[in-house]
Amino acid sequence: MTLQEGYAQQYRISDASGKEMTDVQEEEQDSIEVNIESFSMNKDMGIVDPQEMDTAFHQFQNYNVIYKNDISVTSLGNMGSAYESNDFFKRIKKGEFFFLNSFRNYIKYPEDIRFYNTTVPYTILNYSQSEQQNTKNETTFSFTHTQNVNEDLNFSLNYENRKSTGQFLNQSNKNYNIYLTGNYTADQYRGYFAFISNSLGNEENGGLLKDEDIDSPLDTDELQVRMNNASRTKVHSDGISYSHEYRLGKYVEKETEDMIEDVFIPRLGVQHFVEYTSYKRYYSNDNPNGGFFSDVLTNNSFTGDTTRFKRFYNRFQLNSFEAPDRKYTFGKNAFIENEQITIYQPMMVNNEDAVGNVTKVYGEKKRTYSNNYVGGSIYRREGTFWTWEGNARLCYTGFKKGEFDINFKMEKPFVIGKDTMALQAFTKIQNISPDYFEQEYFSNHFEWDQSLDNQQRFTLGGTLFSKDKTLELGARYALNTKFIYNNENGLPTQGSKEFSIFSAYAKKHFKVGSFNFLAHVRLQQLSDDSYIKLPQVSAYTSTYFYFLWEKVMHTHIGFDTRYFSSYYADTYDPATSRFHLQTEKKIGNFPQIDLFVNLKLKRTRAFFKLINAAEGLIGEDQFTALHYPLNRRTFRLGLSWTFYD
Repeated sequence: MTLQEGYAQQYRISDASGKEMTDVQEEEQDSIEVNIESFSMNKDMGIVDPQEMDTAFHQFQNYNVIYKNDISVTSLGNMGSAYESNDFFKRIKKGEFFFLNSFRNYIKYPEDIRFYNTTVPYTILNYSQSEQQNTKNETTFSFTHTQNVNEDLNFSLNYENRKSTGQFLNQSNKNYNIYLTGNYTADQYRGYFAFISNSLGNEENGGLLKDEDIDSPLDTDELQVRMNNASRTKVHSDGISYSHEYRLGKYVEKETEDMIEDVFIPRLGVQHFVEYTSYKRYYSNDNPNGGFFSDVLTNNSFTGDTTRFKRFYNRFQLNSFEAPDRKYTFGKNAFIENEQITIYQPMMVNNEDAVGNVTKVYGEKKRTYSNNYVGGSIYRREGTFWTWEGNARLCYTGFKKGEFDINFKMEKPFVIGKDTMALQAFTKIQNISPDYFEQEYFSNHFEWDQSLDNQQRFTLGGTLFSKDKTLELGARYALNTKFIYNNENGLPTQGSKEFSIFSAYAKKHFKVGSFNFLAHVRLQQLSDDSYIKLPQVSAYTSTYFYFLWEKVMHTHIGFDTRYFSSYYADTYDPATSRFHLQTEKKIGNFPQIDLFVNLKLKRTRAFFKLINAAEGLIGEDQFTALHYPLNRRTFRLGLSWTFYD
C-alpha cells in the first residue's frame, strides 16, 4: 500500500485511550477472530488494489454518493438526479455510455466492484430516511453479504437502492444497483467474476418556472416548474465480466515467529479479461410542444426516444512480476485489446405503402464499430525507497484509430523529524477521440451529424502528503487543444482555441483535544472560459467534537459547510441528460450548512442530520444549477449494522 492510500485510510474511530481502531480490530479485542480483506481489480495493471472496509465512523454523515469523493458539484438538487463535478480533473472522466456521464456515482462499473476474502461471514446493512414518510420522502438502503467457501474462494452479493420523491413537483427519482461477485485467489490461478445490473428512473421538471419563487412562503410542491407534463428518463444496464490469470513462479521458505512456511513468488502471468455490457436509455415526454424545447423534429404530441449501446470487450495480457526476493526488480506487462460496439438510435426512415406512396416515419438506425488497442506498462510497487509506474495505450485500428494515452507517476516517501511524508508526481499525454454520440445523434429534439477531430490534453501534477500533520497539498495543470464541449444550445461543439486550467488544493485535519476541524479548499483558474465554466473557489469544512459517551458510545457533534464562488453554472437538458453552457445567470457564493450527530456503539453506527440548517438566515437565491434550487431545510437519519457471524 502506498503512503497516499494509507493517508486516505488513516481516519478511524478511537477508543478511550485515543488509539485508532477499525471495526474489525474492535471485534478482535472481544476475542472474535476476524480477518476481512477488501480489494478491487485493476485490469490495466493485472494486480489488485486494497480497499478500505465500509465501516468508517469519520464522515459517516456524508451519505450522498455525489459528495463521496467531491467537495462541490453542480446538481439538480434532488438525490438520484443528474450532477457534474465542479473539479475539472474529475469532470472530464467519461464512462462507456455517453448519456450516463451525468449519473456516474449512481452507476456501478467493473472498476467500482469490491471483492472480498474473509475468515467469517460478513454482512453490512445501511439505511437512511428523511423526516417525511409519505410525501417528499427520501430513502436509501444497501446490503452486502460476503463469505468464503474455502481459503481461496469467495462469493458476495450486493444491493443498493435509492428513492426520492423530491421537494418540488415532478422530481421523483429511483435507482438501484445489484451485483454478484466471486473471486478465486490461489497461488497460481486467480479469477474475478462480476455480474452488474443498474437501473435509473428520473422524472424531469426543468427547474423552477420563476427563480424568484425560491423565496416564496408557499410549500415547495405548490411552486410552478418549467415542465408540468410527464417527462421521464429511464436507463437500464446489465454487464458481466471475468478476469483470470495463470501464474508461473516458485515457492521459497519464509521464517515467521512460530514456523517456517512456503511462500509462492510469481514470476510470469498470462491474463485474460472479458466483459459484455448492454445499456438502454428511454426518454419520454407527453407534451414535447409545451414550450420547454426549442425544436420538435418528428412528433408534436409525444416524445419516445430509445437509444441502445452494447459493448463486447477482450483483453489479453502477459505479466512479468516484481521479485521481492531480488534486489533490483520491476514489473512489466504487455497487452492487446479488442472491443466490438453496437449502437441503436432513433432515425427517420422512408416508409412505402402498397401503392408506392413514401412517407417519413420514426425508425431505428444500427451502427457497429470495432477498435483494437495495444499497450504495456512497467512499474515498481514494492520497496521503501520509491514506487513508480508508466504505461501506454494506443488504438491502431477502428473508429478510435490514433487515440493514445501515455502516463507516468511516481511516489517518493521520506522522513522529516518524526513525520513520514510522501511526494507524488504524475504526467499524462492524451489524444482523445470524440464519443460516437458526439459525432452523430438524432431524436425528437436534437439532431447532429458532424466530424470532430481528436482532442489533445497534456496534464501534470503533484501531491505532498504528511501523515503526522494530516496534511495534503496538491496542484494540477492541463493544456487542452480541440476541446469538445456542449454549447449553449446543447450541441457537441469543438473549440478552436487552446486553453489551460490550473488547480491547487489543500486538505488539513486539525485536532486539539476533542475539537476537530477538517478543511478542504480548491482553487481553479482557467486561461479561457469560452468552453467550460468552473467556480474559482470551492470549499468543504467539517467542524465537530468527539467524545466517548459512557465509555462505550463514540460520538461526533458538529456541522458541515460547503461553498463555491459565483459562476455561470451549466444548465441541464432532460432530453439528452447532459449539462451545457449558459450565460443567463450566475449561481453560488452562499454556504450550505448541515448540522449532524454521529454515534457508534460496537457494530452499529447512526447519524442524525439537519440539512441546509441555515436556510433563510444567511442569504437567499440558493441554486445548485440554473433554475434548480437547493432543497429546503430537512431532517435526515441513517443507520448501519455490521455482522461478523
